[in-house]
Amino acid sequence: MEILSPKLKEMLTDTNDKVINDFWKEISQKGTPLVEDVNLKGKKLVTFLYKEVEPVDNVVVVLGPAGLDFERNKMLKLPSTNIWFRSYLINGNPNFQYLLSPNDPLTYPIDYLPDYKKSAEREAGFIVDPLNKYPYPTNEPVVSTVGVNRGDLNLKHKPLEGTYEEFSIWSKILKNERKVSLYIPQGTNVNNGVSILTVLDGELNPDYVPVLNVIDQLVGSKQIRPIVVALVGNVDEREKEMGCNIQFTNFLSDELISYITKEKNLKIKGDNCICGFSFGGLCALFTSVNRTEIYKNALIVSTPLYWSPKDFEESEYLSWYISDKKTGESNVYMECGEMENHSEFQHYFGGTSNLLTNRHLRNVLLAKGYKHQYHEYNGGHDFIHWGNSLKRGLLYFYENK
Repeated sequence: MEILSPKLKEMLTDTNDKVINDFWKEISQKGTPLVEDVNLKGKKLVTFLYKEVEPVDNVVVVLGPAGLDFERNKMLKLPSTNIWFRSYLINGNPNFQYLLSPNDPLTYPIDYLPDYKKSAEREAGFIVDPLNKYPYPTNEPVVSTVGVNRGDLNLKHKPLEGTYEEFSIWSKILKNERKVSLYIPQGTNVNNGVSILTVLDGELNPDYVPVLNVIDQLVGSKQIRPIVVALVGNVDEREKEMGCNIQFTNFLSDELISYITKEKNLKIKGDNCICGFSFGGLCALFTSVNRTEIYKNALIVSTPLYWSPKDFEESEYLSWYISDKKTGESNVYMECGEMENHSEFQHYFGGTSNLLTNRHLRNVLLAKGYKHQYHEYNGGHDFIHWGNSLKRGLLYFYENK
């Protein structure tokens, strides 16, 4: 058993009760995981810890640098102690979210796909790290975090400065109804034409991605001009609707915009943006390339571009679709995490990792001549990053210069 952490190496010389208790006391004060400097330029050693109170068979690190390979990411137990640990050498100044899984069954997520109910049951054993100081969201934590600014964590608690309303819209195209939230930032001149930012998975706001607070921050500091925001809620057919579905694209482009124009008395001009996180990124980009006259701009983050519909024999359907389509006027801002280079889920679709498929799409956009910008952040498939991703994307499209 190789121990990389300098702190844990010290424990090997003496593991009496006092030493162990002092160790946990120090860790409780500082918080987990341990982040230590090493003699490698630009690298940090991150060591996850679990304090065994009741006997456990195993403990697994989930997400972050671990990904979703449970067998590979089992912790080790320091002999003659109640200390479970696992270390990762990663690029310096990491920011990511993670979970722990005591007594994990070690089955893979792909064993349960496409049964999402069973996948949810599988994930029920994941826990927030009890010793982590920065859980998120702060009111009802669902993940532990590393390297995240507390101001970013608390951004959503700031009161909104503009006008907010919720309404339901019935779609004749989709034959269903969903909630939409409309936000008009303070200082918006609604008598002139306004640009609209349509954000998919509207339920992410504010607890996971504080979209409206980000807008207030950017508009209030005059970094971007005021833009109207529509948060589009989901129904129970998320993959069907967002999986490159032209009907959903037409709902977003025709019915939604028409409703807002007529019922809310807003004149929507060009230079609009559609934004999607994770699976929503597929829909956002597909919508932009097909309905560029409505959504010239597409902002996509952590998009699972390995995805393909069931009747398509290869992975990366959207990259193929764009490569086979005449180049349009879409302008694309895309981000992905450096730690999204795991392929446990992706194998179900016969593809490779989020990171590599995003890089591939970037190359396709370049080859096809699309205007675009690509950015990688030092983290994983982490919604704790997506607020900052949104900021960077909006500055790319709407920065006051």
